[in-house]
Amino acid sequence: MAVRIDRVEREFILGSAAESRMEARIRTAGKSVKCRLNSLSAAGVGFSTSSPDDVFALREQVSVCFDFRGQSVAFDARVIRTVAGLVELALPEAMYRSLSRRWPRVSPPKDLSVEFLLSSTELTLNCPESRSWEAVELPELREGLDPKSLASLIDSFRAKASEMASEGRVIIKHARYKEDEGPLDPRCGCYTCGHYSRAYLRHLFQSGEILYSMLATRHNIQRYLDIMREIRHAIRSGSFPEYLKCARPASVDAG
Repeated sequence: MAVRIDRVEREFILGSAAESRMEARIRTAGKSVKCRLNSLSAAGVGFSTSSPDDVFALREQVSVCFDFRGQSVAFDARVIRTVAGLVELALPEAMYRSLSRRWPRVSPPKDLSVEFLLSSTELTLNCPESRSWEAVELPELREGLDPKSLASLIDSFRAKASEMASEGRVIIKHARYKEDEGPLDPRCGCYTCGHYSRAYLRHLFQSGEILYSMLATRHNIQRYLDIMREIRHAIRSGSFPEYLKCARPASVDAG
């Protein structure tokens, strides 16, 4: 079973795959070429192939598939340019990913035994066979957070949903940011604001992706550094009271 990928996530997947030069395979009638994603632009998606010959015709419909974080991703597109060792496809109108398991099953080890030495007596214990072993991601609790306290969990959730911005807090879970293509903070020069939109950050948060926490932390640390730099400059110039008056209204919730 496959599910359609929305536009924001589609752009992120293609951009990440091109940045890491991810392996892919382009297929059409009677042809199957192994390649790598190497570019993404407003015009299309570029692939480098090992074949020096032009293997696809212009405007030919092809299928592309590659593995992204343990899931198969596929889309159809038309060839818009082809030269020796390079194929460029139009941006896909739709892209799909498989809902198969993220972690593949692995066969359990056979003839596994454990030996204990107790009081000079050797004991051999045979372990029962398991039908499958699965990788497990254990969550890390923040220091000082009591998982038994519902209030603490709610406060932690709200803290993660609020990002600091120069004009005030941005509550990223609000529906108003669902189609917002602007940066988290237009005046911030951090990596998050330079590469990701509010709409995509909201998508990551709603999906429970760990990437959201990484990008949000990166932005918040940069914002803290910017605030301290502004305070130092205001103190040196003798304008700290005026700076404080301007900064206090910005602390009001903007979301």
